[in-house]
Amino acid sequence: ARDIDVPGKDQFTGYGLLDAGAAIAADSDFHLVANIASVEAARAQGGIVLRVSGSASASVFKSARLEAGLGENPAEWRVVSPRLDKPRLDGVLADLDPASFKGGKSWTLRLVVESGGGRIRESRYALALE
Repeated sequence: ARDIDVPGKDQFTGYGLLDAGAAIAADSDFHLVANIASVEAARAQGGIVLRVSGSASASVFKSARLEAGLGENPAEWRVVSPRLDKPRLDGVLADLDPASFKGGKSWTLRLVVESGGGRIRESRYALALE
């Protein structure tokens, strides 16, 4: 697919517009998945955390990380979770400290997944805090 909005999979346009020619030419054994399915408040370790769930996987998985940026289309990103060294499918990606989101009510989370061959896919999630 070709992105038609913010880079990577997002909650409004998914992966973008299907590119039939690229789909036919693609390696059928290759996969690279970055998906933030949900973010919710949860109790963990005696406090409240923002629990991020989704998938981070690749046919040759190297790593994944969660980043946050202020606003809807951030110019700057900062890492907000420990690096994931193993793939995760439909599970908890990280529990984030709510204190990491001081200074604004509108944030964008970005999950960046890297394959062993250096290819990268990302997923973004608009986060509104009260």
